[in-house]
Amino acid sequence: GIKFANYLIEPLMNNSKTYGRDITKVGTYYRRSHNAVIAHAFPVIVSRLKELGTKNILGIGASSIELLLVISKEIQPSICMAIATDEEVSEITEEKKGHSPDEGAVKIFAADVGWPERFPKETAAAEALVGTSVFHDFYPEDRLISVLEKYKKNFPGQRLFIVEFDVPNWNDIRKKDVSAVRYFASISRLTHSFKRESGPQPQDMWVNAIEKSGWRLTQIKNLQYGLVI
Repeated sequence: GIKFANYLIEPLMNNSKTYGRDITKVGTYYRRSHNAVIAHAFPVIVSRLKELGTKNILGIGASSIELLLVISKEIQPSICMAIATDEEVSEITEEKKGHSPDEGAVKIFAADVGWPERFPKETAAAEALVGTSVFHDFYPEDRLISVLEKYKKNFPGQRLFIVEFDVPNWNDIRKKDVSAVRYFASISRLTHSFKRESGPQPQDMWVNAIEKSGWRLTQIKNLQYGLVI
């Protein structure tokens, strides 16, 4: 994994290749690698949903679908839905061909995750929302707060589970000892900069944005690789 990441990043750093022209993101492979890194968070969320007796669940973004499939097997919810872009829905439909029937356990709607007020009316039945590595796309903080406020307005009585990476800024990364956490944080900062995206943010930013948007923060779980629920 490390050698492959270096193989991709080196030509971007020396300008011999350009992101978006020579190297592009393939949704299918991105979701596979994403799921491999965050899978250790799934049991934590499943356990909490069981405790709450949650039966109607909405995933925010295509990155949440693997988690939803696990949830559908473990707690057999009455409703398991996801919101994804048109492009993601097309990719997922193609991926499903020839796969096991249980992959149809999640109903996927095409919509923009930044506009919850435009979600299909069926999503109003959700008791809990889960978003894995999706809300950082709305950074800077004022925009993120605005989006979270819209979710609070449209899902006022629901619980929201946000799974994101606690990624420090470059100065703080440099101060850390050599470790897997430092490596993942560096790769995250580099890859998102090539894509001209802000990427994951430090945990204190998330706490501040969540509290300012009107949500009541009840629990924080710190997991491996800087992953935080």
